[in-house]
Amino acid sequence: MICAKCGRTIPDGSVCPCAYGALAFSNNPAVNALKASGASPLFLSAVILFTLTPILSVVTALTGGGVSLVKTLTESAARSDPNLYFQQRGADASLSVLFGVTVVLSMPSIVFLIGMWMHYAACRNRKTGNLSTAGLTVCKVMEIIQLVLECVLCALYVFLIIAAMFLSAGTPQGFTFNGQPVPSVDHGSVTALVVVMFVILLIFVVAFFSLPVLFSICVIKVINRMKVTAGFGVPDNRIPMYLIVMLYLVGGFMALYSLMFMLLSLTLGLSLLTSAAAEILIAVCLGKYRKQMTILMYPPVQPLYASPPVMPVQGYPVQQAVIQPPAVPAESPIPAGSPAPMVTSASPEEKPEE
Repeated sequence: MICAKCGRTIPDGSVCPCAYGALAFSNNPAVNALKASGASPLFLSAVILFTLTPILSVVTALTGGGVSLVKTLTESAARSDPNLYFQQRGADASLSVLFGVTVVLSMPSIVFLIGMWMHYAACRNRKTGNLSTAGLTVCKVMEIIQLVLECVLCALYVFLIIAAMFLSAGTPQGFTFNGQPVPSVDHGSVTALVVVMFVILLIFVVAFFSLPVLFSICVIKVINRMKVTAGFGVPDNRIPMYLIVMLYLVGGFMALYSLMFMLLSLTLGLSLLTSAAAEILIAVCLGKYRKQMTILMYPPVQPLYASPPVMPVQGYPVQQAVIQPPAVPAESPIPAGSPAPMVTSASPEEKPEE
């Protein structure tokens, strides 16, 4: 059976462990599962790691790159060779610009992080059985803004590629060798080859941008379904596997990518590593939440087995049930003082007189 307090599956007739611990979150199992997922140590660890990501980025920008193997090597080379001083200064300027851009790009993540902390605080609140969706709303708004920016950027790239394709196809190109034109080149074939190359590039760009666009759409859908569960208490296990798989892939590639950035800046590499770990933890949390909602939507049912027929013992017939006639109501008792009725019985040999 399923515990009405925490929503976990327990054996029939047993007492749930939550009865000996803290109080229940809510009387609704679906809201319980949502609050338990948002208040779990797994989700808290992911939020803390997400918090460290922009902090480390800001520290990297303020310290001019912090501890960096590349920076240390260039400074050592500049001391030994004065001609490399200006190159070292140029490298420092490039690193400062890179870190500044990183901080600016981290601003939407900070707002999204505030929404995650609000959702965690709402899930930890046990004063009421309801669940506030303010944090989920903040995350949804930021994800919609990010989706719009991704679509605008994709449309801009597509427009530039199409414009370059038309300009390349419309401009006649002459090929020369040692200053002499080459008449054997077919300009029509060259134009067709250029168009094909631009079409392939266009398909690649659209496919590349479709991945984050679909990711943002999945995040918005999941947030909407969580808000419906929090408002109406209806369990919903529609967590797209694309979202979970992409979180695992992004976290894995970002972890490998952070190892390379640690050579450039230790704090910047650690910020990428914490973000990768947070992505993986969120994927695990969503997988557990989906499994819990599936249990609530389709609870396990014990199969009903029909009792087998009783076979007769060898040598004895099968006993049939005897149907008893309905009981006749008893006659009224004989009043006191009245003569008892005489009962006569006639033998079968005697015949009544005519």
